[in-house]
Amino acid sequence: MRRWIACAFGLALAAGTLGLLMPSCRADQSYVGGVDDLPLMPGLVEDTQSNLVFDSPVGRIVEAYATGRLRVDGVHRFYEEALPQLGWLRIGANQYRRDNEVLEIDVTPEVTDPARVVVRFSLSSGLGSAGR
Repeated sequence: MRRWIACAFGLALAAGTLGLLMPSCRADQSYVGGVDDLPLMPGLVEDTQSNLVFDSPVGRIVEAYATGRLRVDGVHRFYEEALPQLGWLRIGANQYRRDNEVLEIDVTPEVTDPARVVVRFSLSSGLGSAGR
């Protein structure tokens, strides 16, 4: 019985630790519109009016925008840590590949308020040589 309790405690501790280390696995996680498994970093608010989603049998294009009072390097760090856990391979500065999809994440300070950032998520798939 003690061994079972110790095992259960160890699993609970490991699960809690993983939850802290894996920002993309939170139960209350929001995702970028048009990409079911692309986490929206906490602190970012998606501008759903600016999103573009084109999906066809030969591929898809998604362009989404979000803003928030965050640091540029913090946003990059979040996605550098979260995306590999979701199967994305970094192929360049702010570029990731998974299967036949290429994701680019551009982060820039907002023009009118440099303490805020604008994040552009651009995903394309199956559409020729994009990102190659």
